[in-house]
Amino acid sequence: MEIETTGIAVKLSPTMSETHKNLTPYLVLGFGVMNADVGGAFSLVFHQYSVRGNETDLFYQIGLGLEVLITQRISAMFDVNCVYGLNDLDEINYINNKIGIAYHF
Repeated sequence: MEIETTGIAVKLSPTMSETHKNLTPYLVLGFGVMNADVGGAFSLVFHQYSVRGNETDLFYQIGLGLEVLITQRISAMFDVNCVYGLNDLDEINYINNKIGIAYHF
């Protein structure tokens, strides 16, 4: 089984006070197009799916994350978001984890 997603996401974070600016929680929201190419039935995380062949439809994602300011210009981040297929792909749902480092101009 292959799943490809193409989409856009935004990271929404509050403006933190001077005393808490080194640690910032954020919300991830996104949407896009998902393509699933399945040769038969398959299972993910204790759930049996019955998508067959090649299906393309929309998806949305929602998640939470945390960004830690290491220096004035460098931060580390970690987030977890859930991806949900819609319509023909409504049985395909999965979790993404992301860890990264950002440079702030």
